[in-house]
Parts: sequence; structure tokens; C-alpha cells
Amino acid sequence: MKSLKFLLVLSVVLLVSACKKDSEDLIVGDWKVASLIISGCSDPEDNAIINFTDGCYKESEEGFEFEVCMSVTFTSDGRYTFTTRMIIFGQTQTETETGTYTIKGNILRLCDTDGDCDEGEFTVTSNTLTFKGEEEDTGCKTELRLVK
Repeated sequence: MKSLKFLLVLSVVLLVSACKKDSEDLIVGDWKVASLIISGCSDPEDNAIINFTDGCYKESEEGFEFEVCMSVTFTSDGRYTFTTRMIIFGQTQTETETGTYTIKGNILRLCDTDGDCDEGEFTVTSNTLTFKGEEEDTGCKTELRLVK
């Protein structure tokens, strides 16, 4: 009887660790932002739908030019790098955020090097990673869609 219990416990541990590994494997790699949807904000002017082309969003009107490109890389050792490159009036500025990520079920938790963490539900289908979260202070719901 003890052998049966041991085998059952061992099977559950192996199954859980295999599922965790598979979830992490799904997001490992380089991703470009495809779209950002912000909805349900307490201030309706904060709601937006922004579509990116090849990781970049461009806006220009009457002499004003703006471009933002965003990408994220997830590594198999539980680290991420989020890069944002902005070009405003011909001046380029690049910001890089690094940190760690963990996956528990369908929850992806990102913690930057300062210790600030964000988490939300994620799904991966084919070459698309979708991350959904909510800002407590503004009520805004965000949906970030990335593609490989």
C-alpha cells in the first residue's frame, strides 16, 4: 500500500512539474507587441485601442512625428527583458526593463529589478501571447497581445 501511495504522489509531482515546464516553454523567446487594448477606465479618455505593425506604432500629424516600438524576451531561466524604443522629433530614446517571471497555472507574474510586480492571465495560441491585467487605481483593464 505504501508503494502505491508513493507512486501516486510521484506521478502528481511529475505531472505538475511537467505542466509548469510546458507553460514556461510556451513563452520563451522574442515577442513583439501587436496590440494594446485599454478599457473600462474610470476616466473614459484613458480607454484606447492601439495596433502595432512589426512591434511599432507610428503617429504623425501637422509636423509632429512619434514612433514607439516595444518587444519582450523571455528566457528559459525565468528572466525577461522589455524594451521600448521611442522616436520623437527625430530623437531616439530606448528604455529597458529587466526582471523575473513566474507562471502559476494561467497566471503570469512579472517582477522588475526594483521589486515592482504585475500579474495577469495569459494564453498562448500558435505564435500569439495574450496577457490580460487590471490597474487597481484606475480600473483600467489591459490586454496586451504579442507575436513571435
